[in-house]
This record gives sequence, structure tokens and C-alpha cells, in this order.
Amino acid sequence: MNTTPQKSHPKIRTAVLILLPVFIIAMVSILALPALRASFCTPPVFYTHSPGLTETPDAFSLSDCYITNKVTGLNRYFIDSQSNLWGFGTNTYGQLGTGETNYLDVYSGTPVRIAEHVVSVDCSVNGYFCIYLTENGELYGMGSNLYNLLGQDQEHIAYDCANADKITRPVLLMDQVAYARAGRESITALKTDGSVWWWGQYMSTYGTDRIAPSKPVHAGSDPSRMLSTSPQKLLDHCIYAATGDYTGAAISENGELYTWGLNIFGECGTPVTGDDYIRTPCKVLEDVRMVWPEQIEMNSPLEDIPEIMKYETVYLFNIFVQLKDGTTLAAGHRLGKTEKNIFQTGDLAAETTHTYSDTFVPVEIKPYSEEEVKTLVGQLEIGTDREDENKLTKKGIQP
Repeated sequence: MNTTPQKSHPKIRTAVLILLPVFIIAMVSILALPALRASFCTPPVFYTHSPGLTETPDAFSLSDCYITNKVTGLNRYFIDSQSNLWGFGTNTYGQLGTGETNYLDVYSGTPVRIAEHVVSVDCSVNGYFCIYLTENGELYGMGSNLYNLLGQDQEHIAYDCANADKITRPVLLMDQVAYARAGRESITALKTDGSVWWWGQYMSTYGTDRIAPSKPVHAGSDPSRMLSTSPQKLLDHCIYAATGDYTGAAISENGELYTWGLNIFGECGTPVTGDDYIRTPCKVLEDVRMVWPEQIEMNSPLEDIPEIMKYETVYLFNIFVQLKDGTTLAAGHRLGKTEKNIFQTGDLAAETTHTYSDTFVPVEIKPYSEEEVKTLVGQLEIGTDREDENKLTKKGIQP
């Protein structure tokens, strides 16, 4: 047997010495690529008037979510230190609970006391109705009985404010309620047993198809809207539930996030389909601490009704989430690269192209600064194109 060791060829040794460093550099580059991408990819920015809401507390408490000051372009409702509910502004639909109504252009700046022993209040952004929750878990409402929201006429349900009854005194809507929120035309309630209930309507002027809203025959008959003319049980075993104008969300006892409502841009965090609405709650995330449909806000920062109401921190086609580890995510409009054409109905009918993400992605939440926004807008030239528009939206500004 030949036991003489074989010597490697000099050219082979030279090639190995040359290629080995190249191989090491290539492997290091591949491993470092995600970190490099992360360092250059700035998460999209969204603004809020209440940045403290994204600070993670030691434990979740439903009472921290109570609304004691609510301001829209038509009304202000507030709860004083003695748990009395007060309101002022317009009273077109009887939403001040005084037993009377006024014309739309009649405004009163004098607060009227509506109820006592109140812990939370909310109202429609359009001033249609107001709801409030008492210390003993009773949910009351007053204003327009549109879609039988206030539960006063099951036989003759009105689908427009002109024909809806005006409930000018508070009426009991539900008992054993732990929390409740008002959408533009809907109500979401969390009961003390952990069940979540929703009723009213989600209907956007934007849609995948050119569908003109019609008078629905029953709750699921109209593809242009999501409707229930009586409280509909959606979930059990929940600790929190809320709604925006078009979408709703709830958190289960074990931190699972469920969403429902408008999903034309994947704002529910679930794939876009042929139906613009998620009509049955869908589980989309785990380990969730808090969720905000459309706007990161509880109490309004205003103490009076402004002459012109601004909506600079309202993102109608997004849902925001904070995980238990403090990470903030969002899904929906202008968060991804997937494109979609949608139609706007009504007097300003048009087809437009938008981008979206139907999965939750990391975002940055910043305190709203009017001066910062003016500076960013001032950097643009006249005739803003889509590239410039994208620059704005990545910084949380809605053109």
C-alpha cells in the first residue's frame, strides 16, 4: 500500500485562497441583508392627537378606554367629575335628549345635563345619535332611529334620516353592558359576560363595483352595505370591542384579534375578496393588547366645537393594533404595493387606483404637528403626481 501523502496542486491552493474570502464575504452579506434592509426601510407614519395611548401599561383595564369627552363637528358631550353627562351643539335628531329637536342650522352653546351616573359616552360623527353607558351597565341612546338603531320601531324601519323617528329622550338599548362604541351609523357593545354585539349599518361611498345602494330587503341582501336592524351577537369570551365608521374589532380573553366590516383595502387584516365586507368576524392576529379602528383616539383633545372640524388623524381604511410586546401594526390603505381600482358612488362618481396591504405591517405613530405637516406639504411642487402623493402618505398625511 502506498502511504506517501499526496500534495495538493499549487494552482488549487491559490484558487482556494482567493475564493475563500469571497465566499465568507458573500455569506456575511446574505446573513446581514435583512438587517440592512430594515435599517433603510422606514415604517409608514400615522398621526394621533393622543400619543399616550400607544404607551404600554402594566395591565389592560377597560375603564381606561371610557370616553369622557367626545367632540364632533356638530356636538360636544362630556362627563364631569360627578359622573353627570352634558351636551351642547345641534339637536336636529333629538341627540341632546332634551325632549325636542331643532333645525340643522340651530346651534346652542349652552350645555344641558342629559344624565347622571355615566361612565362613558360616544356618538355618530354625523350627529345622528348619541349613546352613553351608566355605572350599573345600562346602555342608553337618543337621536335618529335610523335602521332601528335605538330599537323603537321594528315594523317600520327607516333607511334614511328624513323618514326615521327622532328619539328625543334617552331610551334603554341594552343592559349588562361593559363597554360600547358608536360608529357613523352603527353601535358595537361588549356585555359583561364577554359577548360582543353589533347593529346598524356599515356603508362606504367607495366600493369594488359600481353598485348603487338600494333599500335592502334583509340584512344580507345588499352587497353595497353590511346591515343589521337589531343587535346581532358576533363573538363570545372577549375583553374589548370597538368600531369605527366602517369597521369593527374585538380582542378575546387570550389576546386574539377579530375584525369585521369594510375590507376593500384589506383593512380588516384579511384577504380582499369579491365581497367588500367581512360579515362574520375573522381572527387575524394573536397576542394583541389594543386595537383602534380608523383612528388612535379615545377622548377628544378639543373642549369646544370648532368652526371647521378637521380629520387629519382619521384613517378610514386602516385598523391599528398594538401587540403585547409593544409593537404597533396596521393594515389597509396605502400600506402595501398591491394595487386595486375602486369606484366612488354619489355626486362625485369616479374610478381611482389605490395600493393596500391586507396583512398587518409595522408602522410608526407620531404626535400630530400642524407645523410639521405644513413643512412637508410646502416641499411639494404644484401638480402633485402619485410619487409625490406616496411621499406624503408614508409620512402619515392624507392628500
